[in-house]
Amino acid sequence: MTTKFDFSFGTLTQRADRIDSLLQRDAAEFAALGYEDSYRTDLKSNVDVFRQLPSDDYWLGQQMLKTEAKKKTQ
Repeated sequence: MTTKFDFSFGTLTQRADRIDSLLQRDAAEFAALGYEDSYRTDLKSNVDVFRQLPSDDYWLGQQMLKTEAKKKTQ
């Protein structure tokens, strides 16, 4: 998988949380710029879905389990 940023996924979620708090805090200013509250709720929803994805450590563990199972059958 390739990304268009050079920081970790953990940093991505932290940045999204910070943006969410700024969008809440400065809602009136963003509304004047044409941002509706649906923009913030959509962003938050997408980040919540992203957080539910299994981590790289999970997939590494799955790979190790499959490798061990394969070794036992040989």
